[in-house]
Amino acid sequence: LWDARVNVYWMVFEDEITLSGQFGPNGLPLHSNVASSFRRGLELEARADIGRGFTVIHSSSFSQNQITEAAERFEPVLSPEVVINQEVAFERDGFNASLIARYQGRSWIDFANTEEIGGSWTIDSRLGVGLGRFRIDLHGVNLLDEEAEASGAIRADGVPVFFVHPPRSVFATVRWTL
Repeated sequence: LWDARVNVYWMVFEDEITLSGQFGPNGLPLHSNVASSFRRGLELEARADIGRGFTVIHSSSFSQNQITEAAERFEPVLSPEVVINQEVAFERDGFNASLIARYQGRSWIDFANTEEIGGSWTIDSRLGVGLGRFRIDLHGVNLLDEEAEASGAIRADGVPVFFVHPPRSVFATVRWTL
């Protein structure tokens, strides 16, 4: 069995309210009104059961995003052109395991398009088992311990700040169903 979906979009805005990439003195993100902008792209989703309990899952987004303000053109804040998610999952008899690779392309954190978050890959994993009314899941995050920015903004004083991916970490979830 397999399933695939494609979404194509082209959105044109006038007087769009969008993130400016700055924080106000109260710590909240600031927004600005821009004269015109567009966002266009392609989103792909696919899922294939390849047998013996294995499934391959893909989702990706490819976009072009642009703002025009006072005859200048620039890319919107926090709008990567490429986002890719790949997963290989196994499930059988209440046990599941998966390996997930994610790529996020570069994006900007300011209107001037001078402060950049570089593209980065992360790899995560998940193991789970159902035991009667209990379910235990173990999650591995950033298994390769990549040091990369996940997001960012410009502080009220104009200094860029970057929020990094968490380091390699593991956490567990235990669920009990009544």
